[in-house]
Amino acid sequence: SDSGSAVLAHTSLGGELEADGSVSILGSYVSVFVQGQATMSISIKPSFVDPIATQLQTEPHIYFEGADTFEGLTMRSSVSPITFQHGSEVCPRGYVLAVDTAASSGEPQAAACELCKPGTYSVDPLATPAGSGVPWWM
Repeated sequence: SDSGSAVLAHTSLGGELEADGSVSILGSYVSVFVQGQATMSISIKPSFVDPIATQLQTEPHIYFEGADTFEGLTMRSSVSPITFQHGSEVCPRGYVLAVDTAASSGEPQAAACELCKPGTYSVDPLATPAGSGVPWWM
């Protein structure tokens, strides 16, 4: 029965089967097979060496792996690179690049595109959040 088989999404460092600690997978990254299909909804959250220039710490890669409980075999996809836009195209319109709590100066910072709050809008994903008085990358 395929309902006993599951697949997980994994990050990959440099295209190898080693986890990339600078990239997070958000959402439902585990899925059980139903009628031979596994469906998941995930987001990739990379770390930026330079958030202003949207320079990534590493090129994110992802692969999927799980156990086929019927055959007793491991299923694994190929490792695939994830492509991100840069500069003002890093997020879709109406979203801003939100950086996690600031790391020590010069350290990479994780960030993700977040929908603008109700009553606000931004055509520049790298804009300073309204009312904050400080750039988001500080």
